[in-house]
Amino acid sequence: MTRRQTSRPGLWRNANSPFNVGIMDLPFRQRQIRKVFVKKAAQIGVSEALRNILACLAHQEPDPALLVLPDENSAKKIMRKRILPMFEDTPALAALKTAQAKDQALHNVTLRNGFDLGIGWSGSPSTLAADPIRFIGFDETDKFSDWNGRESDPISLGDVRTATYDNAIQYAISTPTTREGLINALHENAAIKLWFFVPCPHCGLAQRLTFGQLEWDYKEVKDARQRAAMVQKHKAAWYRCFGCEEKILDAAKPKMVNHGFWATEDQSYRLHVDGREEGQLPAGSEVGMHISALYSLAPKHRFYEIAAEWIMCSGNPMRTQGFRNSWLGEVFEQLVLKPKASLIRDKVAGDETRNIPPAPPPKIIPAWAGVLIATADTQKDHFCFVIRAWGAEYRSQLVHYGIAQTFDELKAVCLDTGYRFGDGAPVMPRALLIDSGGTSTNGVSRTSEVYEFAMRDQQRIVPTKGASQAMSSPWRESKVGDAGLILRLIDTGYYKDMLSRLLNDPDATKWMPHAAVDDDYCKQMASEHKVIVNGKQVWVPVVSGGANHFWDCEVLQCAAADMAHVALMPVMASAPAVGIVAEPQAEQPQQTAWAAGYKGRW
Repeated sequence: MTRRQTSRPGLWRNANSPFNVGIMDLPFRQRQIRKVFVKKAAQIGVSEALRNILACLAHQEPDPALLVLPDENSAKKIMRKRILPMFEDTPALAALKTAQAKDQALHNVTLRNGFDLGIGWSGSPSTLAADPIRFIGFDETDKFSDWNGRESDPISLGDVRTATYDNAIQYAISTPTTREGLINALHENAAIKLWFFVPCPHCGLAQRLTFGQLEWDYKEVKDARQRAAMVQKHKAAWYRCFGCEEKILDAAKPKMVNHGFWATEDQSYRLHVDGREEGQLPAGSEVGMHISALYSLAPKHRFYEIAAEWIMCSGNPMRTQGFRNSWLGEVFEQLVLKPKASLIRDKVAGDETRNIPPAPPPKIIPAWAGVLIATADTQKDHFCFVIRAWGAEYRSQLVHYGIAQTFDELKAVCLDTGYRFGDGAPVMPRALLIDSGGTSTNGVSRTSEVYEFAMRDQQRIVPTKGASQAMSSPWRESKVGDAGLILRLIDTGYYKDMLSRLLNDPDATKWMPHAAVDDDYCKQMASEHKVIVNGKQVWVPVVSGGANHFWDCEVLQCAAADMAHVALMPVMASAPAVGIVAEPQAEQPQQTAWAAGYKGRW
């Protein structure tokens, strides 16, 4: 690149934006991938990476290609300032130019080896509907014209154009806007999600960089402008490692990012910056990727610059949207409700001023409880579970939570282990509600596995499924097959509202954790918030792809409490009793007054 293209002329250097290596390489390494959707921060080199792909194809695989921009002006501007200079200033491409001026124009580039690049823009179907092409790139999709309904949308037209090529590839990249924006929809619907992980320079833990771990000094300075100026002047910001909690300074970021890798959430597949691949990519032909300015090595994206920009957004919704879109590569949403991890931590520690006692130890049943219920969230190769005691007026106490690797292990901890309080007989959870969703490591649905598991003990193992939209009743039963298995459909929005109400009840002890919950549990309990989408209030992830498994388990606990008719429970003893967890019982424990004080569902 020359000075007419960039302030840093010379050959493209992957070290300047290492995360772009995987974006450029993935569909050429993994031939199963046909579509790549990148939700990105602004000005971090992803659009340049898209042009690099075009240049590589022009030289190495000269099949017809198309680049689609938001409008005619931006299309011609990109051709004039970026595309044509790239073909003129790159020796390998310049050697392929023809002698005809019409072959290097503002609407196309044609080379002697047969490569032909066309330019198109949204709102003009004629520029998108022509001869077959192998490669199509959609740049800044969230600026595309609104679909008018008279013609197919640009993405669908691209599908038609590439239909005749078995090795066709499509890219769509954009800085996002709102949840309804095109890039967010494409990203969310992709079968495969990849995130960029970097190793901590202190403990080596591979982790995604998230804004919530960015910290800075001078928070006591009330004026936002002064506070931002102080953070910038003294470079007083750092990243807090999620593992060892050590400070990571800007000086460490280049080495971290250059040793990073794209990976699935569970890191079962990794594509390293140096080209190494580990593991198996999940099944699917569409992949969603996300990258924020936290990974950028540009001077304007140092940790203290990002912190200062956020500080300046204080109280300004328009600037806040710009920050979330352009710096974090995230959608902007009008917030209605937001659970806080600090609320759970406060309940753990207790607060004398609010008459909140410290949370009790784990594996203890409170004296006021009437029923013990287990819930589980199904993951690719494990299960997250929560066991909670419920009492009158929907009072509840976390008894146990964790991860089980197999169905047998899940049953052992959630149904075959008894828990005591006082001198009573050991009591086992009344039922286990288990999410029937989830996919295995090879991308296959685990629903049939969950159903088979439930068939072992239909009285106590209850498969559930979250409804895709609001229901006329919070939950209902649906028969599965001919074996009598009952699936319970859950209005998840209803029970997320219920969980939020219980968490924030004026009586802070109404919904309690136990004393040993870790920070990951607390963060997962703040992993979703309620926002306005298309005029409706809905619960959505705070960060796309973030872990929310224990949140889902606790939502399912609220549904289970309703199914168990907790509302009919009589008020029992108010003081908690110290108890111990029993060893797994070989025989069914005795039923005591503790478990028979009301007529529950199970």
